Amino acid sequence: MLRIEVIISMINYYYRTIFENTGTAMMILEEDLTVFLINGECVKLFGYTKEDLEGKKDWLSLVNKADRNLIEKYHHSRIIDPDSAPRNYEISILDRYGKIRAVWLTVAIIPESCQTVASFIDITKNKELEKLSQRYKLIFENARDIILCINQNGEIIDANSIACQVYGYTYDELLSLNIMDIRAPETHLNAFPQLNEANLKGILFETVHRRKDGSTFPVEVSSQGINIEDVRYLISIVRDISQRKKTEESLIRINKATDSASNGIALIDSKGTSVIYHNKAFYNLFGYTAEELKQCGGLATLFCEQSAAQEVYESLINGNYWQGVLKMRSRNNLSLQVRLHGDTIRNDSGNIIGMFGIYTDITEQKLAELALANEKERLSVTLHSIGDGVIATDIEGRLLTINPVAENIIGWKQHEILGRALVDFLEFSDSKACQAAGQVNNDIELILSSSNQTECLVQDAILVARDGNVKTVSVNSAPILTSERIAIGHVLVIRDVTDIRKSEIKIALSQKLESIGALAAGIAHEINSPLQYISDNTVFFRESVSTLLKLIQSYQKFAGNAIEMNCLADFAFQIKAMESELEIEYLLEEIPVAIEQTMDGIQRVRNLVLAMKEFSHPGTKQKKLSDLNKGIEATITISRNEWKYVAELNADLDHNLPLINCVMDEINQVFLNIFVNAAQAISEVIEKGVIKRGTINVSSRLKDEYAEIIIADNGGGIPNALISMIYDPFFTTKPVGKGTGQGLAIAHDIIVTKHQGSIDVYSEEGQGTTFIIRLPVNCSETDLEDML
Repeated sequence: MLRIEVIISMINYYYRTIFENTGTAMMILEEDLTVFLINGECVKLFGYTKEDLEGKKDWLSLVNKADRNLIEKYHHSRIIDPDSAPRNYEISILDRYGKIRAVWLTVAIIPESCQTVASFIDITKNKELEKLSQRYKLIFENARDIILCINQNGEIIDANSIACQVYGYTYDELLSLNIMDIRAPETHLNAFPQLNEANLKGILFETVHRRKDGSTFPVEVSSQGINIEDVRYLISIVRDISQRKKTEESLIRINKATDSASNGIALIDSKGTSVIYHNKAFYNLFGYTAEELKQCGGLATLFCEQSAAQEVYESLINGNYWQGVLKMRSRNNLSLQVRLHGDTIRNDSGNIIGMFGIYTDITEQKLAELALANEKERLSVTLHSIGDGVIATDIEGRLLTINPVAENIIGWKQHEILGRALVDFLEFSDSKACQAAGQVNNDIELILSSSNQTECLVQDAILVARDGNVKTVSVNSAPILTSERIAIGHVLVIRDVTDIRKSEIKIALSQKLESIGALAAGIAHEINSPLQYISDNTVFFRESVSTLLKLIQSYQKFAGNAIEMNCLADFAFQIKAMESELEIEYLLEEIPVAIEQTMDGIQRVRNLVLAMKEFSHPGTKQKKLSDLNKGIEATITISRNEWKYVAELNADLDHNLPLINCVMDEINQVFLNIFVNAAQAISEVIEKGVIKRGTINVSSRLKDEYAEIIIADNGGGIPNALISMIYDPFFTTKPVGKGTGQGLAIAHDIIVTKHQGSIDVYSEEGQGTTFIIRLPVNCSETDLEDML
């Protein structure tokens, strides 16, 4: 027994010695993951002493949070079945100083115990090297230029995929070549001197390379020597400059084409100093040749102010197009006013390879502008006496003058906004707020744009004055042109139509109220008819329920007596007599009919009320996608009492008609006006005995990107002499008291002005009248954004 204990002690000592002296960080864990034992390598890895961890720390507290759930899951699985969880996997740990380390973890259950032994291999540096290598490879392979690595003998030892594509070799073929193999023979003489210079201090040079198929192409090479593990290599970045060379050649070839231009044209190097080419007009303007300019100090010689030359160069080199007027001088020291248009010339890679300038002598134009200023002064008095607001701007949209009427409209004084852009002080509400058509906003943006070169008229734009007051205005914008039709500014004429529009709204509202008032008696009649038989049926229900209750009470009484006296036959006879006396058969037959009639009446009233609500609900004046067919049906319902006694109304509606962007209650008003006119026209011919009953046909369909609604009647028609006047305000052929002459005028304004549609009438006296209303289906992007 003693011998066994000695052997066990020796084994424990043996394994303890191995555990402590192994070069791998190891840890023994209890079943609850408490640290039981660690070795010296583990102390180095985690930074904790044995006293810090053994018997005190939970193993999971040493693991990065992202890996804790996985380790705990594997641990529980391993206790149940040692083979159910992987023994080796990568995790992240936290050392004593909070640093995250990547380790390779190996885990095993100690036989005949609940303890686990874990070993750790620190792979942090390996991971960092792997990331660095991946980053280098990513840059190397995704570079747009050719990258070559060359040894001291000129042998290619590495190349990226672009190199293989450009030279036409496979990767292995390329690595078997010397740098001389890919250079054109005529460049070999300079090759080794260039390699030596690159090795010493780096070099940038141009040469010619050769592809596998023997074709050559010009390149720009940037080469630099580097040390890798004490071995000297050259890293060369090679760029194909074929396009640049072609561009330079093309610049020379345009010489003949530009020599005939009236403006001076010059091509300048990428540094902005030397003129490569200029046309005759440039020489005539400044009196210098390219060579003479070079000897005099370059392009800067032509600038009166060197700061201006620097400004132009910096703008171009930063990728901006430059345009402006400069003071320049000619060879005979004559001061010139020159408009310069400058831009850069770039290759396919976007790199600047040159610049160009277009020089226009605008001395005469400046004199013309002076004359224009004098004319502007003469016009000032005229502008101050005009009843409309007038705003004049320069070509870039900056305010030049504004008359007192315009000042009153917008709320700004001229001295406060002189020289400012229109958008700084002229504020228009968006279409949603102003309840105007979407096109208004697009036109306002065009008016406010300094690039607008066309005349533009906008009706019913909503202007927000400086004090916040909202005004309805019409705006007319036109360019100010010279005799050569060159725009030098803009003039805006603004008319305040707020009061006019308010009056029109009152008239439209009055017309709508008039229509609703005229329909009121008919609607009341339409509601009263079903309500009458609903009331009659309700009285019938009350009496029938009373009778049925009396019968049920008798049933209850007879049933109780029959049970007590055991004489069912006698009491059954009495029940039959009671049913006969109370006319139960009649009630059973009539009650369902009365209920059905009542439900029908309720539904008719409900439909009429819903139609009235659909028709007359004020909503908003903002356009929205609406169902025209639904509007037609609602208008037919509420106007029924107007036409049902004189005509049959047939509706043929296209149920595939798309939703239309419109103000639906205004469109309903148009339908109502035409329905009522049709009914009245038919009534007149019936009174004359021409027909006994008329017909009104209504149809809808999609035609050529428009929703088309056709309303036709077989009334008396409109005389040809009057057709041209039917849309005039207050024009009517009806007797006094039957019409105001506003219905069709308002309908025309709603369809044509507010909805950019059309309303056409076709009529023949004695045959009837047909109205065709067309509304655009497609809405603008602005309308669509507002609806979404």
